[in-house]
Amino acid sequence: MTACLDPTDDDLLSQLCQDKEPGTVVHESHESSSHLPRSGDIKRASERFLAQPKAQESRDPARATPKLLLIDDDLMLRNVTAMVLRHHGYEVITALGPESAELAVVNDVNLVITDLIMPGYSGLELIEALHRHLPGVPIIAISGGLRGNSEDYLNHARDMGVDAALAKPFRMPQLIEVIEDLLKQRAERA
Repeated sequence: MTACLDPTDDDLLSQLCQDKEPGTVVHESHESSSHLPRSGDIKRASERFLAQPKAQESRDPARATPKLLLIDDDLMLRNVTAMVLRHHGYEVITALGPESAELAVVNDVNLVITDLIMPGYSGLELIEALHRHLPGVPIIAISGGLRGNSEDYLNHARDMGVDAALAKPFRMPQLIEVIEDLLKQRAERA
C-alpha cells in the first residue's frame, strides 16, 4: 500500500493520485478501478516535473549544498520526495531502519526528515538518538498514522522537540518551505 500525495490541481505529481481524495490509500490490484501508479506513470510524472523550472535559489551559491536525510518506509513516497528535493538543489540520502541515525552522523547531514511509523523501527526512537548524537540538527517528523492516529504521533514528536511536524499527505511546496526556513534558522544560530 502507498499513500497518495496531496492531489491538487497545481500539484506537479497529481496524476499519481488521479480521482483520489488526499490521504486515500491505493492498493495493488489487477482491477481496472485500481489507482496504483505504474512505473510508466511515475516516469512520465518525473519527466514533467523535471521539465518545470527550478524554484528561485535563495541559498548563497558559494555555500555547500545542504545535505538531507530522508527516512520513510513508503518506497514511492520516499523516491518521489527525494527526486523533488534533489531538483530543488538538495543532496538527499534516503534510508529506512535502525541504520538511519548512524547515516545522519557519518554523513554530517544538515536536516533530517523522518516518518514516525515504520515496520520494525520507530521514528520516535530515531528522534531520541539524533538529539543525543546530533544536537542542533533540525528534524522534520512526517506521519500518515496508523488507524487514524497520525496527529497523536505528530504531537508526541513535537513534545520530543522536533522542529516541524507534517501530516501526510503534505504538499511538496509546503515541505520545501519548512526545510528552507529550518536551514535558514540554523545558519542564523551558527
